[in-house]
Amino acid sequence: MNRPYIKLYHVIIEIISYVVLIIAIIFATIFVINTDGQIPTHYDFNGEITGYGSPAVLLFLPLSMLPTNIILSLVMHFLPSSMMNIPVKIKPGNEIKVYSDCILMVALIELILAAFTLIETIAIANSWGSSIPSIIMVVAMFAIIIGCIIKMYVDNK
Repeated sequence: MNRPYIKLYHVIIEIISYVVLIIAIIFATIFVINTDGQIPTHYDFNGEITGYGSPAVLLFLPLSMLPTNIILSLVMHFLPSSMMNIPVKIKPGNEIKVYSDCILMVALIELILAAFTLIETIAIANSWGSSIPSIIMVVAMFAIIIGCIIKMYVDNK
């Protein structure tokens, strides 16, 4: 399948996201094996613990993010460019640049989701009780999406 808009750096970002996700799974597994009793699993806005659960709950986030990353990878590598929802009307000759920007957005979202998963897994294991990783992830996702859309407009001129 010829996809000239998928560049080496897209694949490198994708690989890094899987490495980070695997580290999160390994960390969670080691924590679960070495922890007895219950761990805090939910906090209110003040950082106070409002729920407890089995240490095995820690595996839920990284194991649920793995299929998410796999689906995003399938979109990157197998979704026909004609089905990509591009926010600009692509001018002839700009197809590769604009599609490449779209692929960059998907790859960076994969990376942000993996990084969030690792950080949140560590935070839960250490009972940090902060919503800061979630806020940072949401801001980063918006920044990536807006930045890539702006890049699509600029590359389409």
